[in-house]
Amino acid sequence: MMRLLKRVKMWLHDVFCVGCKKKIAASYPAFDSCFYRSQLPKYSLGHIVPVTHYQMFGRYRGYLATNIIDIKYCASKYGVPECDVVNEYIFRGRFEGWDTMSPNVLSLDENTQEYLNSPRKGESQYAVALHLYHYDLWEEFEKNILEVDDLVDLYVNLIDHGGEEADLIAKKIRSSFPNAVILKFPNHGRDILPFMQLVRSGALSSYKAIIKLHTKKSRGAERWRERLVNSIMYDREHVLSLFQIMENEDVGLIGSEKDIHGGYNLWKYNIEGVKKMVAQLGLSYAGLDSYPDFLAGSIFIIKGSVLDASKNLEFESCDWPPEAGQQDGTVGHQVERLFSILCYEKGLAVRGVSPPSDQ
Repeated sequence: MMRLLKRVKMWLHDVFCVGCKKKIAASYPAFDSCFYRSQLPKYSLGHIVPVTHYQMFGRYRGYLATNIIDIKYCASKYGVPECDVVNEYIFRGRFEGWDTMSPNVLSLDENTQEYLNSPRKGESQYAVALHLYHYDLWEEFEKNILEVDDLVDLYVNLIDHGGEEADLIAKKIRSSFPNAVILKFPNHGRDILPFMQLVRSGALSSYKAIIKLHTKKSRGAERWRERLVNSIMYDREHVLSLFQIMENEDVGLIGSEKDIHGGYNLWKYNIEGVKKMVAQLGLSYAGLDSYPDFLAGSIFIIKGSVLDASKNLEFESCDWPPEAGQQDGTVGHQVERLFSILCYEKGLAVRGVSPPSDQ
């Protein structure tokens, strides 16, 4: 009861004492009001100052106060409850030199790199890179990959959810694909960061084309996932026809024709980030300001030379903020657009296709 009264008192103080708002904001230098607001349902703040809303409600409901502090990492490393991480950092951690983000996860450790460099089948000209976050979808993807097993090398990025689940699903994968390369990653950067780690390792550099898949399963995404996957992996004959297109035509990226988009609204939060990436790679694609078409959904077939052009991208850990349901404007969204830009820069097309069943 006393705790509730204290929270109500804080709310009344902030609503009616306008002069104290700047003082509150100044006392929370790690709090990002815009980032916090972006996570909340519309109108949920009312007249409450964002930082007070976080103190009273947000931290108990799992909302993040900032995208420069990895809440789960700090809670684990410094032994504080997740809901108290920001407060502890503000009043103690920043003076003690806390690490606010997990160690740089962009470079693979030596053992993993050695594993990737070790001899495998090595005869395939094509690869499949599957990001398996939702283990329960493995059988769905297994059927697709079995259609072309003799044509591809399989790489599976497993997200380690803790416990024995990852080891069990790895055994299941190996029962069907004994030569599969299976890697474990922390749940960070969605499907894009682990994929880029694989790219940066050089493991995919020798392939003519790579099929990128992931277990998209957010609310309402099931039909979208089916469309994206069926567009490029409907059956063996369809996959072979797309490989032929990659090999014989000036095409760098193939995916669902219904998921090629462009225009200002889909670029406005990403244009500057993509420009920085293009500059970092030493390129100068002039068409960016026209907000060109790009392939959305991150399920596609990409020419090996196009993918390899992104290998020298460099990121810092803070470029990949903790998961907060972001819909746009993250590094992942920008990398998704970059793949199309790399095609255009090389004079290659982005080709939209549909499953044979829709034709």
